[in-house]
Amino acid sequence: GFWALAIVAFLVGLIGLYDRVVHGISGQNVGSYVTWGLQVAAYIYFIGLSAGAFLLSTLVYVFNIKQVERTGKLALFTALCLLVAAMFAIWTELGHPERAWRLAFGNLGSIMGWLMYLYTSYFLLLVVELWVAMRPDLIAWRHTGCLRGALCRLLSFRYAPLSPAELVRDRKVLRI
Repeated sequence: GFWALAIVAFLVGLIGLYDRVVHGISGQNVGSYVTWGLQVAAYIYFIGLSAGAFLLSTLVYVFNIKQVERTGKLALFTALCLLVAAMFAIWTELGHPERAWRLAFGNLGSIMGWLMYLYTSYFLLLVVELWVAMRPDLIAWRHTGCLRGALCRLLSFRYAPLSPAELVRDRKVLRI
């Protein structure tokens, strides 16, 4: 029953996404009383959750708190997924989401342009930090079967185990 409800909710969401992309924000009835749509609230919510997950990872990698060490990689992955969800939410808020790429060449005085630059930097930071944190696991899992092993071989960029000196260096990189 739960999966049937989840599939129906997903399909309704796809219909709503289609309506948003095709008809824009006209169906949302924003005006002088309601100035922001639900997507802006979702964007702020997801960005806050992403920042919180990133701060949890700093407890592990910057402050070296052993009690939460098992959550470090998961916190980085969660921060990355929530950042993508936030950017998707704000992308759907735009009147013409297909024009979002124009922000990269926008006015340097634009707040939206600066947010795009900063969130892109944050995204790259999360990707690099997650890769450095996951490197020993990717190398260890490279011999597993099928798709998982192939993906780990692709992402590990090397086939030899990490030396203790490299593990210490990676830990310093994560701390920085």
